[in-house]
Amino acid sequence: MVDNAPPPANWWATLNDPKLTSLVERGCKGNLSISMAKSRIREARAMRSIAVGSLLPSVATGGSYSFNRASGPLFPSNTNDYQFYAAGFDAIWEADIFGGVRRSVEAAQDDLQAQTDAKRGVVVSIIAEVARDYVELRTVQQRIIIAKDNIHIQNETLELTKRLYDGGLVSKGDVTRAQAELTQTQSQVPVLEIQERMLIHQLGILLGESPKSLVTELESSGPIPSPAGRVPIGLPSDLLRRRPDVRQVERELAAATARIGVAEADLYPQVTLTGEFGIGSDQFASAFNWSSRYYGVGPAVRWQLFEGGRIVANIDAHKAISQELLDQYKLTILTAMREAEDALIAFNRQQDQYSLLAQSVQANEESVSIAKDRYANGTTDYLSLLDAERSLLQTQDAMTASQGNITASMIALYKAIGGGWEEIERDEGGSSIADK
Repeated sequence: MVDNAPPPANWWATLNDPKLTSLVERGCKGNLSISMAKSRIREARAMRSIAVGSLLPSVATGGSYSFNRASGPLFPSNTNDYQFYAAGFDAIWEADIFGGVRRSVEAAQDDLQAQTDAKRGVVVSIIAEVARDYVELRTVQQRIIIAKDNIHIQNETLELTKRLYDGGLVSKGDVTRAQAELTQTQSQVPVLEIQERMLIHQLGILLGESPKSLVTELESSGPIPSPAGRVPIGLPSDLLRRRPDVRQVERELAAATARIGVAEADLYPQVTLTGEFGIGSDQFASAFNWSSRYYGVGPAVRWQLFEGGRIVANIDAHKAISQELLDQYKLTILTAMREAEDALIAFNRQQDQYSLLAQSVQANEESVSIAKDRYANGTTDYLSLLDAERSLLQTQDAMTASQGNITASMIALYKAIGGGWEEIERDEGGSSIADK
């Protein structure tokens, strides 16, 4: 059952499986995809700082020395060689009259927020992947247990058939069929054990460790984590606030819109203010005297009057990018709504299937018990017992798989609503990476 109460930030803890909680926490710390996403955030933060720096004056200092020789009728032969010493500061500042620099800062800030939400999306996916693989691992391990239990039952049936054959009560065909059924069930175990080991290896990779690192820790079977009676998922209107991919595309759209303003600023003059201050002289001894100072300040204007349509084409290109991202934003919203609805339907219907399979298993267990007694008493043939045992194995296996599917559907539901990243950021000591 689901309700509209706010979803828990650490939804995986509601499964009450300490091992799963530990794996999720370790995955969020060690997963390499999350580490790469954090690097992209640092890159975006540096690019924002570069953009902000464009709002401030650029100041430089330097010194120079030059030896000069002049020749020609204007320079007497005894004065055509001289040296010049200089040192000083110069500064340049662009007056952002038409807002191009400010818009570039807005775009950089939106890029940073988009990368932050991209990292949140990776966190949501990794948490869901760890939880899903763990649940699938426990499901496979329970299926192995069921298969081995049935192997034990079929061994007992085979021994019973042999005794009846030795007593002349059944034919040799019953013995061979019992042996074939046992062998068939035994052949399922290696396949399931392969799946078990592959899932353990996959979990190791998700945690940023070697594939074999979790074998000792997870090779012992455990119960399938089951959701609580009610699963809170919040209101549908909250979906857009929680889903990192929706938030990411929205910020990418905002950045693209800001870059239109950056491109449009090239249509207007670029006004800069320059200044310089220093000291200079042709004599080293007087080069650092206050009387040798020089300074200057003044504006400069540069206007690109003809660029062969480059500026207009650049504006059109950024407008097209913005429109593309607007369509992507709409598509992301629709996809988010579909995934949430699909996961909700699957979660509800899987519970119905599990209830029916549980009833079927109970009925098949009674059927096997009756068929075995009748076969031992000679009132029914072996095929009836064989069919009853085969049906029991199939329904037990299906019920176990259904139990795992219920939890997997819950995981898919929380992934669809974008849950989990809030708790991880809280554990990391901050509510918003973009603000750090």
